[in-house]
Amino acid sequence: MSAGTENTSGSPTVADAPSTIKEFTITSKNFSFTPALITVKKGERVKITFENSAGFHDFKIDEYGLATKKTQSPTTEVLEFTADKVGSFEYYCSVGSHRATGMKGTLKVTE
Repeated sequence: MSAGTENTSGSPTVADAPSTIKEFTITSKNFSFTPALITVKKGERVKITFENSAGFHDFKIDEYGLATKKTQSPTTEVLEFTADKVGSFEYYCSVGSHRATGMKGTLKVTE
């Protein structure tokens, strides 16, 4: 063995672990989102696939600066982010009075 290729630190060499992505599909229907609650841990990568299956809607989470375009169904958009804040954050549709009529849900980020 040549001197430059030997691991002399006493610690095993470990390749970087692949990052885990928590994936969710959130479907909009007339004045509701399914599921209405998603839970992740702080630091996790999150991928939300927003499926607008009925009507004219969008998807927003203000505290994370996330928003899809307002679109007519059927459409799909993907949002990815790192959950770096702990708490409960409302996601909602900002079209007209949709949020007030119940088109909202909760992203819960735990320690």
